[in-house]
Amino acid sequence: MDTKKTLGNIITEKGSIFQLLLVAVFIALAMRFISNGLINILGFSDVNLLILGLIILFISCFYFLIKLTRKSKSDFSIKSTIYYNKSLNTILPFPNYHCSTKLNDNFKSAFVESEVLKKTWDQNSLSINSKDEGKEYKISMDLVDQAIEYDLLMMLSNHLYVYFMFKPKFISVLMLQI
Repeated sequence: MDTKKTLGNIITEKGSIFQLLLVAVFIALAMRFISNGLINILGFSDVNLLILGLIILFISCFYFLIKLTRKSKSDFSIKSTIYYNKSLNTILPFPNYHCSTKLNDNFKSAFVESEVLKKTWDQNSLSINSKDEGKEYKISMDLVDQAIEYDLLMMLSNHLYVYFMFKPKFISVLMLQI
């Protein structure tokens, strides 16, 4: 884990400004109690506010440090349909089913580029209805997972490219006029 995180990175990674504000309020409250406690200790010898402020401060800082160091993990699933021809050992393209069509295209391209990948695919059966999910099934499903991940990354890359490269021209004109 990087130790040189800025506050901006922390906010964007964790996505919870509310928690950050809540911790800031508790830290401010704790600092108020500490300062009141110090004033009372110096003037009237009241230690209770100082102890309460320190306890709240340590709890808030501990909570904040745990939130910073906790690794966030998100698991999600995307439902899709893949048409597989068992006799040809290929994923079939199907109109209006993006996943199956793109997997077919990705596998065709990958098999042209790599004979080893084609040989691995041909040697391992993708039998979805099989009760015996052995080594061959795992290898072929790993290839399907990698192809799906590749497709998702390409869609994300294209989306970001369009977003950052093709901004409307009138925005820059308005910025010049201001």
